[in-house]
Amino acid sequence: MAEEVLSPPVAGMEPDELAEWFESLDDVARRDGAGQVEQLLAALRERAARAGVSVPSRVITPYVNTIPAAEQP
Repeated sequence: MAEEVLSPPVAGMEPDELAEWFESLDDVARRDGAGQVEQLLAALRERAARAGVSVPSRVITPYVNTIPAAEQP
């Protein structure tokens, strides 16, 4: 499957086990949609944090430049 080729390897994890994780995630997305995947990933991040795993947050906000170009240094 092309998706498996594009999936990055995870050091120390067997390819078959990783494929199962990806298959499960794909199944949730297919069955329940992107919103459910987002909730699942948020729950996994929270669980990892409680286990002491440092998980970087991905804060993405729209950038709006409030200074007109002519007034910028």
